[in-house]
Amino acid sequence: VRDDGYVKVLDFGLARLVPTGMDPEAATLQCTQPGTLLGSVAYMSPEQARGESVSHASDIFSLGVVFYEMATGQHPFGTDSLLGTLNAIDTQVPVAPSRLNPEIPSAIEFLILQMLEKDARLRPTAAEVAMSGAEIGGNPHGGESSGPVLRPRTRHTVGREKAHGELRQALASAIAGKGLLACVPGEPGMGKTTLVEDFLSDLRAGSQACIIARGRCSERLAGTEAYLPWLEALDSLLRRSDGKSLMPLLSGESMTQITKRLAPTWYARAMPLHPDDSSAERLLAERAASQERMKREFGALLEEVSERRPLVLFFDDLHWADVSTIDLLAYLASKFDSMRVLIIATYRPSDMLLAKHPFLQVKPDLQSRGACREIELEFLSRSEIEKYLALEFPEHRFPAELPALIHSRTEGNPLFIADLVRYLRHREVIAEENGRWVLAQSLPSIESDLPESVRGMIERKIAQLSEDDRRLLVAASVQGYEFDSAIVAKAIELDPADVEERLEVLEHVYSLVRFVNEREFPGRVLTLRYRFVHVLYQNALYASLRPTRRAQLSKTIAEALLGCYGKQSATVASELAFLFEAARDWSRAAEYYLIAANSASEVFGLQEAGVLAQRGLDMLRLLPEATDCAGQELKLQTMLGQSLMVVKGFALAEVEQAFLRARELSLQLNEIPQLFRAQFSLAIVYVVRAEYRRALDHGEQCLRLAEKSRNQTMLTQSHWVIALSKCYLGEFAAARDHFEQTIAVHDAAGIDSPASMYGAVLSRAHLSRMLLFLGYPDQSREVMDVALAKAKGMRMPVAVANTLAVAAYLEAFHRRGQKTMEIAAAMARTADEHGLPYYAAIATLMRGWALAMQNDEEEGVALIRRGLASSLAIGTRQQHGYFLTLLAEALNQAGRVEEGSEAIREGMDVAERANEPFYDAELNRLKGDALLKAGAASPSEAESCFQRAIEIARQQQARSFELRAAMSLARLWQQQGRREEGRAMLADIYGWFTEGFDTPDLKDARVLLDELTEDRNL
Repeated sequence: VRDDGYVKVLDFGLARLVPTGMDPEAATLQCTQPGTLLGSVAYMSPEQARGESVSHASDIFSLGVVFYEMATGQHPFGTDSLLGTLNAIDTQVPVAPSRLNPEIPSAIEFLILQMLEKDARLRPTAAEVAMSGAEIGGNPHGGESSGPVLRPRTRHTVGREKAHGELRQALASAIAGKGLLACVPGEPGMGKTTLVEDFLSDLRAGSQACIIARGRCSERLAGTEAYLPWLEALDSLLRRSDGKSLMPLLSGESMTQITKRLAPTWYARAMPLHPDDSSAERLLAERAASQERMKREFGALLEEVSERRPLVLFFDDLHWADVSTIDLLAYLASKFDSMRVLIIATYRPSDMLLAKHPFLQVKPDLQSRGACREIELEFLSRSEIEKYLALEFPEHRFPAELPALIHSRTEGNPLFIADLVRYLRHREVIAEENGRWVLAQSLPSIESDLPESVRGMIERKIAQLSEDDRRLLVAASVQGYEFDSAIVAKAIELDPADVEERLEVLEHVYSLVRFVNEREFPGRVLTLRYRFVHVLYQNALYASLRPTRRAQLSKTIAEALLGCYGKQSATVASELAFLFEAARDWSRAAEYYLIAANSASEVFGLQEAGVLAQRGLDMLRLLPEATDCAGQELKLQTMLGQSLMVVKGFALAEVEQAFLRARELSLQLNEIPQLFRAQFSLAIVYVVRAEYRRALDHGEQCLRLAEKSRNQTMLTQSHWVIALSKCYLGEFAAARDHFEQTIAVHDAAGIDSPASMYGAVLSRAHLSRMLLFLGYPDQSREVMDVALAKAKGMRMPVAVANTLAVAAYLEAFHRRGQKTMEIAAAMARTADEHGLPYYAAIATLMRGWALAMQNDEEEGVALIRRGLASSLAIGTRQQHGYFLTLLAEALNQAGRVEEGSEAIREGMDVAERANEPFYDAELNRLKGDALLKAGAASPSEAESCFQRAIEIARQQQARSFELRAAMSLARLWQQQGRREEGRAMLADIYGWFTEGFDTPDLKDARVLLDELTEDRNL
């Protein structure tokens, strides 16, 4: 009782003042009111740290902290600041006490960790603590007692000292400002995850304050769920419901605030937005951001966070990662020099090789740049097994031959060494006599009883389970490697609390599962997330199901997920699709494959979208023929075609087949918008194949549909594809007219749809090319500047790459090698980042030409040939004749005149076969120049080529081509003494021009005219 008449009520970590005359219940109530933090921060419970209501369970947690300190000499959540300690209490799992003090009995360790559970409901009561204390006191090493005390074994790790050292070196590099990707490859059971988990535990226990986050890669969702591990990692950083996740960082800004500011697209995807969120509309709009922007956002987020505190990200089982995840990983690795980030990734090399995983293409480059290190794990030796047994069973009296026997049966696989030892102990083959561990049986009898293989060990371990536990885990295996207690409870019709209790036993006694976290489904259902200790256990349990039972359980779990996720079921669409497929509900599987494909395409996971769409189509093919699924098939075919276009190439037969089928279904269903999309896509396919008449026919059909529908977006797309076809058919004036109509319709209607904006931007880019050909260089440059500016503001990588491609053509036309090189490099970056093989090939071609023009002829020629091969490999025939002229120019620059002439001849043949006359004037002119350089033909043959070039250019109204051909002919006539004819002809075409006098061609024409005039005066 204080002098001021107040009583000071003390609890562990809680200090309150209450009036002396207050009723005890009222005093207790006042002491437990939420919202105020009072008392010793170091001994607060998680609910106190959050300012929530507290109960007697808070005292248990605080007492657990005291016990932990007594047992280890260290605070379980100690940091260098009060806020850091509060954050650690709320979010971090304490290091196992036995790792700090190996002498701690396992029963005591387990009791302490129970008392430090984050969830107050999982902590023991005071009576249970007292009872456990009495039992432990009578039997501190966890032998048989009168009560059912759970005694998990402390994990001992041997033979990994070198790997731990390499991880510490990698962390030191990251802390010093040189980010790193540390890869830990190994086959199943090699202890990859255990190694990393031990390293992270040591990191938490150490003095270095790092932020740690994890992301999972799912076997079931392998290659289909775009950015899955990144989203999981971000979710773990944002998991606090109050928005003060993990820190305030040094500036006082929370992780949530930083993410909203720097990575709004990711925040919108990782965190559900509430209606009263003032930024909701902005963030939802950001969901349409491009893949490139998403990468930039995540990079900026990691840079800022890691500047304040080193960041460690752990991705387990990278062999199941999707393409977008690897793409983002490669992008971030390119920025490691500005990040204090360590990314640790485990994976199985054999699985990666079998799947031809994209990481295998990325890793060599990262290693060559010092951004990636590989940490090898080896099987344990006999001597290391001896060390392991010594740690597990101190002062044992095992025969010297036992380690060799264990090694022969497990081949040194760490997981199965541990399982085999556990099996022997469970069978009481290893027993304790008079305080010493011994073998209760002879070695020959033990050897005859041991499993013959790893699979045998798995089967025997599962056989130890009761029928109820086996039933529970079988249901869990159907959901996947990771599963939810609430879902499993619904599937097998058990009380969720009973399932949680059984899972706790299965974790601590049988070591078959591992707790991941607690979470809440959108439907407000609480659940505990678990994973199998190894996927081999999940596979074995799943394989034990008979087909009918597997289908039944799959459907039950899918329905349970739908019930828990409600309207947000799209977030687990991939999982639902796989479950309905296993349930043989083909229609619903196809439905969710489509939803998952749409979700993937929204984040530009186009390869994943294509895989999912194909799976959906496979499901529809399994339905009875009479089933009406045309609407579903139409959407899936369209999604598949769009994905294949970008990921594999516009001209592939699979793309054409997808859109031909979509066109057929659209006509059948009278779906005009879908019919237009199919027609338009087919027109693009035929443009890229250089089948321009077919493209024009489809474009005109699109125009009729657009006019009939009075749809402005469809009008812009129709005029654009017609203009593109006419361009390559050499009808430049008509192409110009349609490009201008596209722009006019878009601008007048103020359309902001992506499709219309795409058409308007590309129409400007291609219009600039038409203006140049038609003889308006200045207007061409102005229009291209606008197109480039607009493309940069778009969130469509294809639009950016296409605009850059046309800009590169124009710079090459003006013979500006360095500028062409810069644009080609930008195009290559966009193509590589977004997986655009069509534009990657063009970028290679243009870069090769630019190198050749800058006197690196051999490398330039090699790159052009590589680009041509890449282009043809994906079915592209568009502009092939033009690209061969680039090769010819590079060969001529290298002095390989005969090869250059052959490239020109091939280009002319290609253009004739494809009916692609747009570059015929230049091909004829270049042929004439090549004949003169080779000296193998009479001047009259070259003159015929020049005359033919002029004739074609005039037919096409291509004044720029006519000027070039006229200059070539004038030079020839100058050499032949026909200077006046040459001057008159050149003066006529030169006099037509009203602009562009600072361009290379017009400058050269002026110089030549002056020479011819001077010759005449002489």
